[in-house]
Amino acid sequence: MFSLLGDEKRRIVNLGGASGPSHATIIDEAKSLRNVRQQQKLQQDSATCLQARWRGIRCRRLVKSQIRARFDRDILGIHGLRCLALLGQEEMLVKWVTAVIASGEGSLFLLAQGPTRDSWLVLIRKIAALLMNSVAAVANPHREDYLRILNLLLVPPNMKRHLGACNPILLSITTYLSKREFYSRISVCIRSIPVQSKGDPNLPLLVPLITAPFEIYPESSEEYAQAFASVLVHILTIPLLPNRLPLPSLTGFSAKLPLAAVRLLGESDAFSGLIGTNEAVHLISNLLAFTPARYSKLPVNSLSAYLRLLAVLLDSLPPTTLDATAPSMTCWQSLDDSDSEPELEEEPQAAPLTIDPRTLKRLQTLPSSNHLGSLLRLTWNTKALMGFIIALTGAWPSKKAEVMAAVLSYPGAGAMYVTQIYREHIRDSVLGQADFTDPAHASLIPAFVLVLELYTQSLATMGDDEFFSTAEPSAVSSASPNPLSIDELIVFSKQLLKVVWTLYFSLKSESSGARRETRSGRNDWVQVRDKAVKCLLAIHARDSRRPFTLEGHWQECTKINLQAFVEVAAREEEQVDLAKDNFSARELAYFSPRLGILHNIPFAIPFFTRVAIFQRFLETSRHNFRMNNSDRHSSRKELTVRRAHLAQDGFDQLQDVDLRGKVSVTFIDKLGMREGNAGHRGLYKEFFTAICKEVFDSERGLWLSTENHEIYPSPQSHARSAENLQWFQFVGRILGKAIYDGILIDFAFAGFFLAKWLGRQGYLDDLASLDPPLYRGLLFLKHYAGDVEDLSLNFTVDVDDAGTTRTIDLLPYGNNMTVTKDNRLQYIYLMSHFRLSRQIKPQSEAFFQGLSEIINPRWLKLFNQQELQALLGGADSGIDVDDLCAHTEYHGMFKDAEDPTIVAFWNVVHTFDQKQRRALLHFVTSCSRAPLMGFKHLSPAFTIQDMGDTEEHLPGSATCSNILLLPRYTDEEILRKKLLAAIMSESGF
Repeated sequence: MFSLLGDEKRRIVNLGGASGPSHATIIDEAKSLRNVRQQQKLQQDSATCLQARWRGIRCRRLVKSQIRARFDRDILGIHGLRCLALLGQEEMLVKWVTAVIASGEGSLFLLAQGPTRDSWLVLIRKIAALLMNSVAAVANPHREDYLRILNLLLVPPNMKRHLGACNPILLSITTYLSKREFYSRISVCIRSIPVQSKGDPNLPLLVPLITAPFEIYPESSEEYAQAFASVLVHILTIPLLPNRLPLPSLTGFSAKLPLAAVRLLGESDAFSGLIGTNEAVHLISNLLAFTPARYSKLPVNSLSAYLRLLAVLLDSLPPTTLDATAPSMTCWQSLDDSDSEPELEEEPQAAPLTIDPRTLKRLQTLPSSNHLGSLLRLTWNTKALMGFIIALTGAWPSKKAEVMAAVLSYPGAGAMYVTQIYREHIRDSVLGQADFTDPAHASLIPAFVLVLELYTQSLATMGDDEFFSTAEPSAVSSASPNPLSIDELIVFSKQLLKVVWTLYFSLKSESSGARRETRSGRNDWVQVRDKAVKCLLAIHARDSRRPFTLEGHWQECTKINLQAFVEVAAREEEQVDLAKDNFSARELAYFSPRLGILHNIPFAIPFFTRVAIFQRFLETSRHNFRMNNSDRHSSRKELTVRRAHLAQDGFDQLQDVDLRGKVSVTFIDKLGMREGNAGHRGLYKEFFTAICKEVFDSERGLWLSTENHEIYPSPQSHARSAENLQWFQFVGRILGKAIYDGILIDFAFAGFFLAKWLGRQGYLDDLASLDPPLYRGLLFLKHYAGDVEDLSLNFTVDVDDAGTTRTIDLLPYGNNMTVTKDNRLQYIYLMSHFRLSRQIKPQSEAFFQGLSEIINPRWLKLFNQQELQALLGGADSGIDVDDLCAHTEYHGMFKDAEDPTIVAFWNVVHTFDQKQRRALLHFVTSCSRAPLMGFKHLSPAFTIQDMGDTEEHLPGSATCSNILLLPRYTDEEILRKKLLAAIMSESGF
């Protein structure tokens, strides 16, 4: 079909409608337009702000330029001061200071009079602040000129030369600066000058500024106290301050420093929080440089406040701060070599602080006898002195014994000091009562702890003659009687026992991390308790050696279930983990105090309860051994020994044997023939008894005996050879086996050696039987009233070793240390310690190593030396024949106690005296003492077996089985004669 109009285009019709912009497009376009408008507005506002800022800067520059021009026209006039105070620019300050110096001092005060006075004061205060800020700036070349102006404005004599009575002006300027870190800026300035630059011209100008406020403020004002506190915080914390100052400045500073104002500080505890450890060390050092020379001139209340301040500072130091820097431990390292002393919880240790030797030298003044003597003379019985001594020993543990010795040896103090503190502060106090841990009683702690420390140390060198002395302490006597009478000591020891007992139960949650503060320095109640335990142990040790208390004095358990202690100890021995995760709080509260008492003051529990605990330990050990060694043959050791070589054969065959197992012994006689065994246990009891008799024989050279026939390891050098140390270890194992199997040993050990079993110290009086000449010499030295140095003693000891004399230092370089009045107690202790412990240390350690293979050392620490000796050798009391008769068994023809021969036997034994009874017991059991718990516990039981009907034979015995072999005597008198002949001649086998 063809169009009539040719190529004419046809209009296109879209039936779907026309398309327009979408909604999103419209929104985006609107957002874009808004951003453009915002950007344009921001640019416009910024331009306006910059223009305004520039106009301001230009205006200020113009104004400042005008002010500077005004200043330049009138530098020393009132307008010049206003311009300087307004701008405060350094270059203007330099011009003004230069102009003042050029015009003379008087030009500074021309405007302080007349109508410009008030304006001048306001302006000059601000200018003084500008000067102080510039002085503190590092390397300011104009510092000296600035300080000259400040001296004119702040030092009263300088201003008074020009203004006369001007105290209100001085007061106003000083107060203004004090509120603007006045002392802090002086401190920065002094610290910026090297220590060695004493000739620096700024130092003589700085020092008067430090003390100027004390000439301006009234002493009773709060500003005066604040100024003194600021000097302490900012000036006296400067390292080596006395070494920095030239001598004239140092002298002037020392003279004008108002140390008496220390009483104005108030609570020193809050003050200590203003400075760190490093600053505290330097503050103490600087105080020691300036204060001791003025002790005698200070009022008592100021000296007491000073001691409280030192105590607070010392308490703030970490424990290693002072000890870590000490060049050598010249003090008594430890009053004993105890490993049973209560352990304190370890605190996080701070990084060691490096202290300059010059500072350390000043710090050494603190524990010196001269320093402490000065304080004792002036403050004597003040609580401040007590707190200071305790804080000093807490911060410097290695100096504790030295400090205590200095106090104890000070003329007029010593025993009297302990006596007075006890009677005035402790005796009638609430200590030991139910509420004594209340924070309200915290003031008692310094006195209590000091008495504990002093008395514990005094006991270390106190002879029994002094201990039981009834003389009152004297200020002029050279002797040192017991500070406490026996009656007082009985009361005090009971009080201590109550304190310790109460603290163990009141601090029962200690194992979970709880510690109760005493609010008294670094001592919390756990530490107080541990110090009390140490003192209590020392007192109890004396009572054990020479009783002075009544029976039952040491038991604090009238309302306590004693069986609970047995169960708790047994539970612990089963190695139950007492960790918090495994036990509830209630279980921990039950276990912790009882274990603490058992491990630290076991004597508070009756002796037989502790013996029962010990027996439970042994039973548990035997049970565990049997469970781990079910094969009876593998756990049994059979020995064949020659009677002529008992010790050597036993040593050779038992080296690697676990002696907790059974041992069977066969003897070979002199002819080389085997002997028949006696009893079901073989002859092992006889073997152990005989081997102990042989190895403890002093002729072998390994053991010696005292005048009281008590044995101890030989101190000779040959006893320390490797071979002989093996013998000591072997002897320890043999003795452990005897204890393990209940075999009593008829030997007595020296008390000081038994003390080492328990990890406790020996005492001076132990030397009386060991080395009588040395003991008498040390007592003479202790009580010597003349000049000790005339005796020409030093800290060495001469030892005669197999004919060769060797000199041994008691302390490092002891040959260069002279024994003096101040250190003689230290010498006495060290000499005693050398003879009682140091000489026999390797031998003792080898012995204990062998003993501990069988017996846990912790088990033995339930007892003291005397109780331990009884545990080893039986009760030292008389022999109870009725008890022996009640627990005797009868074999052979003797069926029971009704046999005529048996009746006659007991009739005879009842007539024996104690010596004869002991002889009978020794004849049958090889030990002359009865078992601790009575004959019920004798194993094997005491047995009487018939030997036939012949009356011509003497009775015999089988000691290995505790058997008395008794012929069937028909006549009581014949029985008496034959029995006495046998037991007194010690026949038997």
